[in-house]
Amino acid sequence: MASPALPRQVLLPALIVISAGLASLALGLLYLQHRFPHEDAYILFRYARNLAEGHGIAFNPGGPPAEGATDFLWMVTLAALHALGLDVAVAAVAVNALGTALCAGLLLSAVPLRELEPRRHWHLLLTPGVLLVTTAATAAYVGFSSMFYGGVALLTYRLFTARSERVRLLVPVAGLLLALVRPDGVVIGVGMTLLALVRAPQGQRGRFVRVMGACALGGAVYFVWRATYFGELLPLPLYVKSHAPSPLPGLGENLAWLSQLAAPLLVFLAAALLFLSRDRLAEVTPFLLGLAPFALHIALLSLGVPSQNIAMRFQAPALLALLLVLQLLLARPTSAPDGGPSRLAFLVALVCACLPQAWLLRDTLVRAPSDPYMDRFSFELGRRLDRGTVVALTEAGRMPFWTEARVVDLVGLNTRETARKPPTAASLRELNPDLVMFHHDWTLDVSGVRSGPGQDVVAVTEPLRELVLPRYRPLLTASGSSYDELLRRPCEAGAAGGHRVPQPDARGVRHLPRALPPGVRARVRHQEGAGAARGRPAPAPGGP
Repeated sequence: MASPALPRQVLLPALIVISAGLASLALGLLYLQHRFPHEDAYILFRYARNLAEGHGIAFNPGGPPAEGATDFLWMVTLAALHALGLDVAVAAVAVNALGTALCAGLLLSAVPLRELEPRRHWHLLLTPGVLLVTTAATAAYVGFSSMFYGGVALLTYRLFTARSERVRLLVPVAGLLLALVRPDGVVIGVGMTLLALVRAPQGQRGRFVRVMGACALGGAVYFVWRATYFGELLPLPLYVKSHAPSPLPGLGENLAWLSQLAAPLLVFLAAALLFLSRDRLAEVTPFLLGLAPFALHIALLSLGVPSQNIAMRFQAPALLALLLVLQLLLARPTSAPDGGPSRLAFLVALVCACLPQAWLLRDTLVRAPSDPYMDRFSFELGRRLDRGTVVALTEAGRMPFWTEARVVDLVGLNTRETARKPPTAASLRELNPDLVMFHHDWTLDVSGVRSGPGQDVVAVTEPLRELVLPRYRPLLTASGSSYDELLRRPCEAGAAGGHRVPQPDARGVRHLPRALPPGVRARVRHQEGAGAARGRPAPAPGGP
């Protein structure tokens, strides 16, 4: 005879999971209603749209293959939904909402529902609320794959910690999916697979090795395909992020993540472990062991330049894993006299862990400009440029998304030549672009040329080199054949060690609408609203 409490034990978790997904979807759509996706999110959106429209995995429609979109499975998923008619930005919100629901379900899987009294079920309602303010959710709202990626990472972790040996056979499969979502997911996926192999009973290891071998073969086939298709062993962003002025360029970002976001969780988890009984500690041990691949992943992030790490999304899988361990300990709280931490202590831990993440959420979403000029300008300019126009720029998100013009990424995230070698004045002359746009990265002093306070558009009539700050001027005459050679120049390592500093010549350069070449300027001048992008809102990111 079924227990009368069983329906509630099934319906309550299901309701929480669905609520988490719907809340994430609502918040993401609400953000798109009033804001625009992040600059770097537009890059992958362009790849997904081009793939959906039959151009292959290419940054430019009709151009050569390029692997500037490192989130392969995420890009393919968005492309498939876009081909079905869904706006690419809305598709990103929807897939991340599924990732949020997956994370909520995995967090609840750590709760032994049958062993809890009905009056204690209320604390499960904290799960969706926590997920919605994590840094992974913050990055997801602005267009990145963080909740989808975090959900697959958490799935891999939860499969490893499962008691069933048959369930643990799926760890290599989940690890392969994780590597297909993001290339750095290989670290977590391989690490978790090797730990699962060690944990497998002697009689089951042969079967596990066969599953692991099949997944390794699948990963090798994918690697060979992508190396052949793109002509590069690694995605272009990995080459770009390897150009660093120091051996551990990402260490500072990791330390900031540890001190500001992970520290409250780690402190309370360490304190909780001190109160656990020996039997309870043995039950938690697989979860603690499974944190090792996440720790290794964080350590390896120190080796690359932490660019595009919006809301510290690269560290999101580790943070979600820590939340799962906290949920595990919260599931069976005991009073202090019984030898365990109280429920109140865990609630305090949860609040302390959420506060800094909620603060980052506020800074990223609420305080973001609601009427950004560059979004409207990018749309107005982009729709006036055709495929015959050549644009060279450093910010490869908003501007390229709204145009079919041929775009050369001077940073190298989407262009093979500049990913390996820095652009020079000679290479720009050979390219002969119709339009050059770049972020000065605070290497210029334009205080004397602004037409007034708060002006977004300024005209620069004197040679641009005169505005370069003295400490960056050695880069103007640099002609190094590699980024490493440029990094050795006697100047400060701002502007990513010179990676994003263009090589201007002596002619004057005019910014924004006034920088248009004669042919493009004529087309803009004769269209309604030319030069007035400030007054017209851009449409949804799916297209005009």
